[in-house]
Amino acid sequence: MVNSLLFTVEGYAQGIEKEHQVQKAIQFSHVRFVGRKNGPLFKSAIPKEINVSANELKQLYEKKKKKRRVAFIRVNSKSVADSVYFLLKKGENFARLVKKYSKDKEYSRKGGEIKEWFIYGEGHLPPNQEKAIFNLNAVGDFTEPVDSKRGFYIFKLVEMQEHPLAAFDVEKAKLLAHIKSIKQEEAIENYSKGLF
Repeated sequence: MVNSLLFTVEGYAQGIEKEHQVQKAIQFSHVRFVGRKNGPLFKSAIPKEINVSANELKQLYEKKKKKRRVAFIRVNSKSVADSVYFLLKKGENFARLVKKYSKDKEYSRKGGEIKEWFIYGEGHLPPNQEKAIFNLNAVGDFTEPVDSKRGFYIFKLVEMQEHPLAAFDVEKAKLLAHIKSIKQEEAIENYSKGLF
């Protein structure tokens, strides 16, 4: 730490900060500092107090009590996703549509089924996919198309089981942190949308 500080002082004494490459590095560091999580921009964009109601805590606790397994269809365009969704609503077989339309060849051979169990709030899924999956309440239900970096997904609930949790009072601190984190991310996303 001391050596780094001494080198920095010596660099300024030699006028090294005037070199183009050094200026770019300083600018990059400045941008990273301003925009980083808990940096000045973050602190000005995110509410200082994030309120979480008792009802929100109870709802999250109830969601975490059920783990889910899903199947999915992934397509490249919104128009194809909407067409597949329309076919599903008309009663078409999900596994057949997976084989015909899904761009994920590994899972299309398995009818789109994922063997992994998903538990709400574990961070294994992007927030919009997690929200869509955990809004499914009955085996066989499917989501509307969900946008992602890799295309559009339609998820089907294949199986749901109890997931043992500690008592609510024991889980409360983790639940509170999770909800605050989600609300922070939503605030960042809303702030970012307002910039463009």
